[in-house]
Amino acid sequence: MLKRYDGFARGRPEFKAEVKHLQRMLSLLGYEVVADGYFGESTEQIIEQLQAEHKLAKTGQVDSATWQLIEQELSKRPAIPPTSAAAMTPDNTNQPDFAKRYLANFRGDLAWIHDREGHAGKAYWPGGASGVTLDPGFDLGQQELDDIIAHYQPLLSPPQLAACKGCQGLKGRKAKKHLNQSIELLNIRISKQQALQILPAVIEPYWIALQKRFTNLTDTDTPASVQTSLLSLAFNRGVYNKALTPLIELVACQQWLACADLISSMQQNHKLIGIRKRRRLEGTLIRASIDD
Repeated sequence: MLKRYDGFARGRPEFKAEVKHLQRMLSLLGYEVVADGYFGESTEQIIEQLQAEHKLAKTGQVDSATWQLIEQELSKRPAIPPTSAAAMTPDNTNQPDFAKRYLANFRGDLAWIHDREGHAGKAYWPGGASGVTLDPGFDLGQQELDDIIAHYQPLLSPPQLAACKGCQGLKGRKAKKHLNQSIELLNIRISKQQALQILPAVIEPYWIALQKRFTNLTDTDTPASVQTSLLSLAFNRGVYNKALTPLIELVACQQWLACADLISSMQQNHKLIGIRKRRRLEGTLIRASIDD
């Protein structure tokens, strides 16, 4: 449940990402709201208006009934054509419609996942055995040439695209050296809007595999927040990671709060603060969509 002052320091600041997710969804429904992550008076008034329009209790709080209403209303919206999506700001780009071209039955929020991944805005080398990478996590060293062309040809100049093609198969230190010696690669800039257009295609294999492992993931009574959190987790750790196995039964039994608790507890001894925080945020996203 989300309520007044969530996202604020004086309230529950740990819910800021979830409030921003809520505000993006309200924006898609036509309400004038800034997706800033703060559940203030204006957001509360919009929720009260939404509840009144659909004959729900006018509480101003986002309980499970209100979340379900928002998801139902979003499912009625027509798909956003690519030409329109390109002109949208990141905060107005919510994925229940935007991802339909690649992610069948996905009602979650890819923008939320991209926020967790982080946006570099330029070509970079993540380290390890990775290749030169472009937002949104597209590893040029491990991708097919046709995919590089399909996703990035509309965004890059011919010399930049040629430089990207030259990264195919390069991994580790060879990829890092190649990046540092290429002016064309170093000059590449990818906006967040552009990255969000590409993300559905990049993340599609994870979504397909995730549905096979969690067979009721696309059921209409599975919260969209569960889809978002599990896809974020799988994209970050791998669909078939053994750590995800205990979640299979919890999802099958619709034990959503138990799912949230388990995900939040994962990797809390990891050396990277960002990984620890991401697991907690994934759990919090589910918890925020369930009644207290």
